[in-house]
Amino acid sequence: MRRSKTPRRRDRRLVPLASLDAGLYVGHDAIRRFWTDMTEPFEQNTMVTDEFIPHGEHVVVPVTGRMKGRGGIEVEVKTAMVATFRDGRVVRWTMYQDKPEALQAVGLAE
Repeated sequence: MRRSKTPRRRDRRLVPLASLDAGLYVGHDAIRRFWTDMTEPFEQNTMVTDEFIPHGEHVVVPVTGRMKGRGGIEVEVKTAMVATFRDGRVVRWTMYQDKPEALQAVGLAE
């Protein structure tokens, strides 16, 4: 993973899917720990961005995730995320079950 040369913002927030019951992650290190914990059980994990939908300070990002467990079971998941920007930087990253839910969260309807 490439590291940014810009200073880290300690107020960045990641809000995982409610179904994960994982709470709120605040700060770069906590967010990195979340993604490590989420991907560690998988032998392979790929997230592909389907599109970017800008709306004000938000960008809705539907994604397709493809994972292969250590036991060889393969899974494909469609989900969506909303990135919230302030001063040109992501300050909040919220995960949603699907694209319609993410669009609704930012005031758009599909």
